[in-house]
Amino acid sequence: MLRKADLRAKCETDLQSVLPRAAALAHIDLLDAVEKAVGHEIVLEPSAFTEQFPVADPLDPALAEIFRGPRLYKLWVGAMRKLIVSAAEVSIDDPMYELVVIAKMQGFKISTDFRAALRLAFGTEIHPGVITREMALRVDKALERRKRQRVRQSLAMLDRLRTLSAVREKGLLSDTPIGQMPHFGKNGRIRRPLPESLAQLADGLPTYHRQRLNVVYETAVAKGLLVASESPRLEDIADPDFLLKLGDVLEAEHSKQTAAAYLGSWRRAVTLIPTSGE
Repeated sequence: MLRKADLRAKCETDLQSVLPRAAALAHIDLLDAVEKAVGHEIVLEPSAFTEQFPVADPLDPALAEIFRGPRLYKLWVGAMRKLIVSAAEVSIDDPMYELVVIAKMQGFKISTDFRAALRLAFGTEIHPGVITREMALRVDKALERRKRQRVRQSLAMLDRLRTLSAVREKGLLSDTPIGQMPHFGKNGRIRRPLPESLAQLADGLPTYHRQRLNVVYETAVAKGLLVASESPRLEDIADPDFLLKLGDVLEAEHSKQTAAAYLGSWRRAVTLIPTSGE
């Protein structure tokens, strides 16, 4: 059963979205007065609360003294119903809830969307402690831009929270950070910096050649011709067989003219041969 202290805590930590915090707490303060008037603790369960406080019946004299008439009483009953239903959706044993409480206690400005965004991405039963970088990268890539931004903000908050001793002591999060999420280009592909071997070759080339190198490198990684975590050897990326495969994947995504321009810039960098039409 939802306790009044839990309801107040959820309102104080913004774990309800039906009323502004100040208004929600004001209604709970009135609950104190109502309990004193009726002489017992109120059951904070939607159906039981509705049964105890019907809005159609004549107002109890003890309650009339508190609310000064049926209008404010009906407003209070309606607001409390919403708060109870909203709060009932959040378990006190929910690790997400515990993280929000700790964040508030530490003075963090944590979004009211924190929990919803993570559950949107990873499912309603997800424990924040099991979210790894690999999981985050997989989900991140599948999300459309607005949802991706929401989830990234929550992931960044997880990394901030995992530095707190209270979070570590409760075992709510692992010590391993998720880290910064990748940038995506207009084609939806992950933007990747050139590895050291290619970056050295790109030095001194015109800007448009360097930009083309980035596109070709990202394509080669996406198509499995290169590995993002490795710096390729010059003899491998200048090999005729590799260049043939690279030309094929570029032509599959671009016009022949554009693919030839991309491949020409790559050849210029890796073989130090000027491209035609410069």
